[in-house]
Amino acid sequence: MNTPLKGIVVIELGGLAPVPFCGMILKDFGARVIRVDRMVGGVVSFSETDQLDRGKESIAIDVKSSVGKELLISIIEKADVLLDPFRPGVLEKLGLGPQILQQRNPRLVVARLTGFGQSGPYSKMAGHDINYIALSGSLSLFSGSNNNNNNTADSPPSFPVNLLGDFAGGGQACAMGILLALIERNSTGKGTVIDCSMVDNVAYLSSFVYNLKNKGMFWTSTRGKNMLDGGCHYYQVYRTKDNKFISVGCLEPQFYKQLLKGLDLDTKIDLPDQHDESEWPSMIKLFQEIFLNKTRDEWESVFINSDACVAPVLELEELNTHPHCKSRNLIISDAQGNQSITRPFIAPNTSFVALSPISKPGSNTLSIIQEFTNYTQSQIRDLEINGIIPTPTTTTLVSKL
Repeated sequence: MNTPLKGIVVIELGGLAPVPFCGMILKDFGARVIRVDRMVGGVVSFSETDQLDRGKESIAIDVKSSVGKELLISIIEKADVLLDPFRPGVLEKLGLGPQILQQRNPRLVVARLTGFGQSGPYSKMAGHDINYIALSGSLSLFSGSNNNNNNTADSPPSFPVNLLGDFAGGGQACAMGILLALIERNSTGKGTVIDCSMVDNVAYLSSFVYNLKNKGMFWTSTRGKNMLDGGCHYYQVYRTKDNKFISVGCLEPQFYKQLLKGLDLDTKIDLPDQHDESEWPSMIKLFQEIFLNKTRDEWESVFINSDACVAPVLELEELNTHPHCKSRNLIISDAQGNQSITRPFIAPNTSFVALSPISKPGSNTLSIIQEFTNYTQSQIRDLEINGIIPTPTTTTLVSKL
C-alpha cells in the first residue's frame, strides 16, 4: 500500500498515553514505528496501560548500560524520527541527548513531548493531563453539568477526562509538528528538535475563545454563563425521559427556529429573543421540562431530518450500532489473540491507512538488530547473556502504570 509516510522510520521510546498515541498516528499513515521497551534485570518491562501500540515493532534494550546505549544509537542512526517521552534532562542523563544523536544522524527529527515543556519553572515537575490543561487556562473554561441549572462562578470546573491535554494537545499536536519538521528537512537536509508542550498546545487550542473575549462576544470571565460553556439554552445537554441525554447546538437563528418547531414552541409569540442573556436561565428550565417528555431516541426521531443541530449523546458501546456511526465504519473490530476488540477507525478517513496487529513487547529485537546494525551473531549472543536484550524465553514484567 502506498501510504503517505511510507519509508519513514520512527523510534519511539516507551512511555504512556501521549507519545504512544503520536506513534500510533504515524504508524496508521504508513510510518514504520519501532517501540523501545525497557530491559530491567534481564526482564522486559512493559506497562499494560500502553494500549496504543498496534502495528508497531518492539525492541527491548537495557539503555542504562553503555553497551545497550550504543546499540540504541546505532539503530537511531538509520531512523528519521525519535519520540522522547521523558522529562527534560532524562535523555541527556542517559547520554542520548539530541546533540549527541544528531551528530551521528544529522537528518534526525527529535520530538520531545512533555506536559510543561523543556523550560520554565514547571518543566521538570511531574504532572498529568488535568494539571497541563489547568496551567494552560483551558480548564477554567469548562463548567459543570447545567442539567439542574446550578452553575455558578464558584463551582469547580469540569475536566474532559484526559482527551484535551494528552491526546489533542499532546499526541496529535506532536504528530503535526513531526510532519512539519519532515517537510522542512526536505529543504534543509537537516533534522530539528521539537519542544512539544501540552500546556502550550492546549493554550493554542483556546485561540477562538480569546478572540471572543477580545471582541466582547458572548464570553465573560464567569464560568458557566457563556454561550458555549453551558450558560445558554440553545447550546446545552438535556436529560430525557429514559434518563439519557440529548445535545442541542443551534447557534444560528435559522437553526434555532427549527429547534423551536421540533419542540412545538414555534407558534408561541411570547418567547424572548434567542440571545437575551437575562432570559437564558428560564429558557434552560423550560427546555429541561420539555425534553423530559420523550426518550432520547424519540427526540432523535423528531430532529433526524432537520437542521436544528440536535444529536443524541451516545455511550461508547453504542457507536457500533448507531445508524450514522455504522454507515461511517466509525468502530471496527480487531482480532487480538483469541478475542475480538472494538476500536475507532483511523481518522481522518483516507485511502492511505495501514492496519496492523499489536506486537508482543520485545518480540522484534533480534530482527531489528540484524537489519539496522552490523552486530555479529556472537555479539548478539553476548547482549542476550548479559541481559541487555531479551532471549526468546525472556519473560515480560507487566505493570499497571
